[in-house]
Amino acid sequence: MNILTLQILLTISTLGYSAIPAIFDTNDTHMTNPRWVPHARFHVVWQVASYVGFALIALFFIWAPSDEARLHLWFATAMSIAAYGGFFFAVLSRAFYDGANYDENGVVPYRPPFIGKWLAFEVNITLFSAAVLILTLAVIGLLLPENAQGAAINAVWIVMAILFFILLSILIVFVGAFILGRKHPQDQHNLYQVQKK
Repeated sequence: MNILTLQILLTISTLGYSAIPAIFDTNDTHMTNPRWVPHARFHVVWQVASYVGFALIALFFIWAPSDEARLHLWFATAMSIAAYGGFFFAVLSRAFYDGANYDENGVVPYRPPFIGKWLAFEVNITLFSAAVLILTLAVIGLLLPENAQGAAINAVWIVMAILFFILLSILIVFVGAFILGRKHPQDQHNLYQVQKK
C-alpha cells in the first residue's frame, strides 16, 4: 500500500481521538456541564488538551518527510491504539467504577431519521468504532509488503476502499448531527427523553 494512503488513514484515525473529543467535550455536555463536579470538568479539559497534544505529535510522525516513513507510521499507529484502547477499556470496565457511556444532560444516543424510532446509536462508541476500523485498515496496509501486487491485493484494496467510504460517511453524519444539534441542546435532550419512554 502506498505511503500517502496510509498517511490519510492514520490522519483520520488521529483526528478521531483528538478532534472528536475537542468538538464533543468542550461545551455544556462535558467541560462546562453544571451538573458535573469541578474536578471531573478539570479531567475533561486535561484529557482533551492531552489528546490534542498527542495528535500533533502523531501528525508530525505521519507527515514529516523521513527515510523511515513506515516506522514513523507505526509510531502514529501505536498512539492511536493506545488512545482507542483506553476508551474501550473504560467502556468495558465501567461496572467496576460505576461509570456510564453518557449522561442524560450530555451527548445522548443519536436516533437517525427513519430508523431512529427503533434504533439509537451511542455516539462515542459508534464514532470510535468507525475510527478503529479505519485504523485497522491502516494496520492492514502497513502489514502488506510495500510492492505487493496481484489479484488478492487488488481485492483487499477494493474491500478497504468500500469500508473506508462507509466508515468516513458514518463519522461525517454523526459529527455533523452533533454540531447541528448543538444549536438546540435542550431540544435534543427533551426529544431523547420522549423517544426513550
